Amino acid sequence: MLSATPVNTNFVDLKNQLMLAAEGNSISFGESLNTKNPIDKIFRDADASFKAWANLELEERTTPNY
Repeated sequence: MLSATPVNTNFVDLKNQLMLAAEGNSISFGESLNTKNPIDKIFRDADASFKAWANLELEERTTPNY
C-alpha cells in the first residue's frame, strides 16, 4: 500500500507506478494495452523526446516542436 501521494517528476516515476499496478509484469501489461513496442521502450523514447524538447530555447518549446 502506498502511504503518500505520488508525485511524478519524470517518466520513470510513472512507469514504476504502472509496473506496481501490473505487479511487475511488463510483458503482460504491454499485451493488454496492445502496443507495438514494449512498455520500457515507450517510456524510454518518451523521456528522450521530452528531454530534447526541454533543452530547446524557450521560444522554440512549442507543441509542434515535440
